[in-house]
Amino acid sequence: MPRSNGIFTPIASYFATPGQTIRTEQHNPVIEDIAQALTGSVARDGSSPMLGNLPMNGRKITNLGAATLASDVPRFDQVLHSSPYLNAVSGLTLAADRIPYATGPTTAAITPLTVFGRSLIDDADAAAGRATLGAQAAGATLTSLEGLSLVAGDILYATGTDTLARLPKGTAGQTLVVNAAATAPEWVSTFSKSYESAQTTVALNTLYTFAHGLGGVPKLVQAYFVCTTAINGYAVGDYVQIPHGTENYNDNVSPAIVMNATQIKVMIASDALMRSISPNGTSRAKYFPANFDLVVRAWA
Repeated sequence: MPRSNGIFTPIASYFATPGQTIRTEQHNPVIEDIAQALTGSVARDGSSPMLGNLPMNGRKITNLGAATLASDVPRFDQVLHSSPYLNAVSGLTLAADRIPYATGPTTAAITPLTVFGRSLIDDADAAAGRATLGAQAAGATLTSLEGLSLVAGDILYATGTDTLARLPKGTAGQTLVVNAAATAPEWVSTFSKSYESAQTTVALNTLYTFAHGLGGVPKLVQAYFVCTTAINGYAVGDYVQIPHGTENYNDNVSPAIVMNATQIKVMIASDALMRSISPNGTSRAKYFPANFDLVVRAWA
């Protein structure tokens, strides 16, 4: 054989000596080996195809042209290089409307990607995204609102064009009004003080005086008869609001109620506590101390 492990070695008898006749067995085998060696060589012009695998022995093929056909050998820059993450992705089972995503540097998982989701992420800019969502573009009013720190019970109001402010919730019993300058809402306390008497047993034709301690004439006084024994549809615990006055055109008896800066006076009539229609509307009758006590409330 002319080659052994890629090395061409002529046969030992090829060497010719001057003055001696060149014999055929000395000449012909060498020429045949050379021809065979050349036939087995790779032609640089690509005129001869490979007849077997070409072991590279750890060597590189350099300056390789870019592959253009499926049967071409690709260059390094044309190959998707392997990585732990790509290996993780390759192990996933894809399905319709699913997309892989990283769960760590070398791990991946599958998550749904709906038709709606795709319609949003393919938008070119924020305006297109808002159109897909049907959302309003940011504006001065929304910017003003975003700058507020709202808490439960707050009321929003405008202080100017596209400018909002917050009014914290008021306290129990306050009323929402417009301020004196008529520029903004505010909470006011209609009453800052209150008084309630103890439940008092009463008698006919008797004056009852209550020291309210409000520091001035009350703005509002209300007296009630509290049912202590059920009668004519009134249940125990019912509060019956007492109108101010003595009697009306239909002879409905009522106590007289008078107030000043220190006291509230209630004068019980001599005929009955009151004469009124029953809660169920079935009768008109007089009512007496045996069935009702008195409670007085005042506010200032």
